[in-house]
Amino acid sequence: MGKNVFMSETQIDRIVQMRKDGVPVKTIAKDVDRSTNYIYRITKKHGDPQPQKKKVATVPVPDNLSDSSAALLCAVESMEVAPYEPIPIPRSVSAESRSGNTSVGFTSVSSGKSVDTPEDFWLLDAAATNDSTSRPTKKQKTLIAPIQSQMSIPLPPIQLQRAPSNENCGSGTFLKLVQDEIRRLEGLTHPDIFDTQFMQMLVKFHAELLLVQLQKTHFNTTASRANGRDTDAKETSRLLHEKLAKEIAVLNVQADRERLELEREQIKHKATTMEIAVLNVQADRERLELEREQIKHKATTMVCRLLNSLDDAQLPGQ
Repeated sequence: MGKNVFMSETQIDRIVQMRKDGVPVKTIAKDVDRSTNYIYRITKKHGDPQPQKKKVATVPVPDNLSDSSAALLCAVESMEVAPYEPIPIPRSVSAESRSGNTSVGFTSVSSGKSVDTPEDFWLLDAAATNDSTSRPTKKQKTLIAPIQSQMSIPLPPIQLQRAPSNENCGSGTFLKLVQDEIRRLEGLTHPDIFDTQFMQMLVKFHAELLLVQLQKTHFNTTASRANGRDTDAKETSRLLHEKLAKEIAVLNVQADRERLELEREQIKHKATTMEIAVLNVQADRERLELEREQIKHKATTMVCRLLNSLDDAQLPGQ
């Protein structure tokens, strides 16, 4: 088909229908012998034929919700949304939100039990969480009667549970590996300089790990004071502190001993090097003495030969 010939309504409808069916623009342009810009202009002029597949689920709103924000949150969490598409909001929730025009300010309400530690602060029960987040302090307009009339299935309360942590197991295993390596280095019969330096580094690292564990234990005992265990926590902290101080002192003594051993080995190495240098000097001196004796012997031999030659020259003249 010529590019200057206008297209009929039937052909335009066919292009629009093909675009609605999901046929690519390049394929349509190649089929009708037109440019892609021309196909885009036709589809834009006759509507938006871009295929959109949206999955919108009707969401029942539970009875225990007291404001439009919580209902909207439940609706958004239970929807199945296609990628690169806006989230569809249920008509019941969006209509009531527009008609109510609610402006609510929320404040946290203190629960019955006191929460002092950072870990217990985030582990509130579901009842305290719902009370603290759903109790408004200031409302201008609230229309919750139409929303409550459409509620069918209540949602179960969300309970936060603390997942078991393997941090203590991992740290204990790592400390055991460090201790085993230190024992292995101590059991070496002929350690070299590098083994001694590595052992000194491991000893200091082990002491730092023990100090970190002490700080962690101290933090845990401090957190447990709020539950009425002040005396036991202080006693445990004191005993652990004393024990760790003794262990650190022993480790420091061991580190100093290893350092002295290393220095002694270095001194021995230097002394051996100096002895070898002295022996080399003595060997050089003896070699020079031998060369001097050889030179003297050669000079004496040459003098004797010269005298003999002079004597031989004087004999025929006599």
